[in-house]
Amino acid sequence: MKDAIFNWMAENYPLLFVCILIAVVVWIVARFYFKDYRRVEDKVANLPCEHYSKLYNDMQIKLDRIITYLSTKYPTSAYVFSFKQRPRQLNQMGQRLLEQCGGIRLLEEHSGFFIKRIESYNPKTALDVELQAYEVLISNQGLELFDDIKQWVYNYPSWELEISGNKEMYSITMGDVCFVLSIPLRDRYLAAHSEVPILQAYP
Repeated sequence: MKDAIFNWMAENYPLLFVCILIAVVVWIVARFYFKDYRRVEDKVANLPCEHYSKLYNDMQIKLDRIITYLSTKYPTSAYVFSFKQRPRQLNQMGQRLLEQCGGIRLLEEHSGFFIKRIESYNPKTALDVELQAYEVLISNQGLELFDDIKQWVYNYPSWELEISGNKEMYSITMGDVCFVLSIPLRDRYLAAHSEVPILQAYP
């Protein structure tokens, strides 16, 4: 019966028959397409995104700390550009480096970003803040905001410095720059977080 109806339509109304045939084919294809689409959408919706997001963040933190360890394995910056008072301060060469490399401008424009990163570690002591300020700077030096400083480090000639009583030619590195940036960044953080103890009485 159906074959007879289709044959009659094809002979007497060929255009209508073709349109109906196309509509039927489109309907069948659409059913399969949307069925597969809904199945994929359901799978994506049920992915444990929070779990993988936390796993990614944990891995990022560990990677940051590995970078910091490798960068501080030979901490010459502390001896060359600062002196130990209460707390550690930049010496004359450290202050010179901070000014000439553009570090003061970087802190003025982006200290809020760095302070938020330090806050994520929830430091309990001023020494924690000092160490994590350096860690945050080291681990984020790949960001575009460091490009001008990296250009300066790349093009700047070696300095003649007095190290342990001897005059030596010293090549500035990004580790040195991050160190001299970390001291004023530490101070900015502590000024904004009075809950972190700073002074301690000594006998």
